[in-house]
Amino acid sequence: MVKYIETGHMAVTIKESLIEQAYEAAERFVKATQKHYPPGIIGAFALQAAITAGPPKEEIVVFDVSMRIPGSPGTRYTPYMQYLYGYDVSAGRRTAMEIKKAVQQGKLQDVTT
Repeated sequence: MVKYIETGHMAVTIKESLIEQAYEAAERFVKATQKHYPPGIIGAFALQAAITAGPPKEEIVVFDVSMRIPGSPGTRYTPYMQYLYGYDVSAGRRTAMEIKKAVQQGKLQDVTT
């Protein structure tokens, strides 16, 4: 019998060929929240997914959504954060940085509900 047992929360990277699919899935989720629950999701969330092996091709299958920073605010960063900021940033730190920037720019209302 095949079983799935979650043993911990950890950010992961995916194959480069699947990155576009991941972003498209996230964009569809954001648009759905904007349509059904204006103004939509603001802030961190995680699409919890599995990747099919194919054939005909590998595909991302989203099976759950974490409507917050998954695990904890200290959830370890992925390399993508380092590409964006030039240094390692946890999900909680990124949220704090973005709130601080919004306050400095007088745009707090754009990042909170």
